[in-house]
Amino acid sequence: IVAPTNNLGDMNCDCAVSLDDVQPFALALIDASAYTGQHPLCSISNADINMDTTVDGSDITGFVGLLLP
Repeated sequence: IVAPTNNLGDMNCDCAVSLDDVQPFALALIDASAYTGQHPLCSISNADINMDTTVDGSDITGFVGLLLP
């Protein structure tokens, strides 16, 4: 089972975007297979903040924006 992809930024699939998502987000950027191994029930597409179908550095600014109040 993979979490729905409409949870942008929720990289640990706890239903909240918080500082707990920073490490998994960084892992998704640098090593997709390691991210999938550590979070098998969570979709890596949650890291595709700009929704351009690619998880990369261009998603960082949007992710940081999700963390700010």
